[in-house]
Amino acid sequence: MKISDFLRWSPRALAVVIVLFTSVFALDVFDGSAGLPETILAFVLHVIPQFLIIIALLIAWRRPRAGGIAFLLLAILSLGFFSKPLVSWAHPLLTLPMLLIGLLFLLEGRFSTRSGKVVRQDD
Repeated sequence: MKISDFLRWSPRALAVVIVLFTSVFALDVFDGSAGLPETILAFVLHVIPQFLIIIALLIAWRRPRAGGIAFLLLAILSLGFFSKPLVSWAHPLLTLPMLLIGLLFLLEGRFSTRSGKVVRQDD
């Protein structure tokens, strides 16, 4: 596998995996203890992070640098939603993959040309 293929497809694949993985946690609202309106509202609130990740992925698909910044901002934003100290399992589960995805998109944006090919730049 070429480095250009790796930089092009790995952040996209990781973002899709993160969306699918975190979507599973939104399904816990369907336990049957609440009424339909409350369940729908809870589900919508639980999938907001997935929508934000999808929006960042759509941005990054055409503009990797902007998408990389969006993923880094999402990683920082995800830290703000947790009130527990950094020992919580949710911090690395949500933050580290988004940091990695953001960095990979920034690398792709740094080393790619307008045609989408990754080139080596010696500074």
